[in-house]
Amino acid sequence: MKVGERLAAGIVALVTVAGALAAPACRRAEPVGALVVQPTSGSVPHPFAVPLELKWTPTGALRGLKGRPRVFVHVLDGGRRLLRTFDHPLAEPWTPGHAQSYEIELYQSAIAEPLPADAYEMTFGLYDDAGRNRWPLSVGGEEVGRQEYRLATLTVPATVTSALITK
Repeated sequence: MKVGERLAAGIVALVTVAGALAAPACRRAEPVGALVVQPTSGSVPHPFAVPLELKWTPTGALRGLKGRPRVFVHVLDGGRRLLRTFDHPLAEPWTPGHAQSYEIELYQSAIAEPLPADAYEMTFGLYDDAGRNRWPLSVGGEEVGRQEYRLATLTVPATVTSALITK
């Protein structure tokens, strides 16, 4: 084998080994469950609230759980800067094969300045309150961060209409 052929064979072998080593790192972890949020858009003038239904379908164990599983709901601006967070425990224990559904009230915080009139992204995820581990989910939206999924849009109107006040 000539020097050039040996060099080419060595490069091919090196690329093959590097690819084999990188493959496990590139594999995505299996989702531990599915999440559906309804409605996928809502209008929340200050100081009112909008109900959101979260439907969970656990399909796997929460590996590495050190504390309790918690849900986060983030409100992000157009630059994906975190403006509000609504962390809460699951309504029931995480049990693969046992679906759960519950409602939360999404509102603008009474201790923060009202959000300016605009449209905002709402992202969701599931994490360990002790270890800060996040788990992958199967969702109908885009992953925008580390196991953080855009599933809804929140609109803050410029003015409150009488239709929003009557219930």
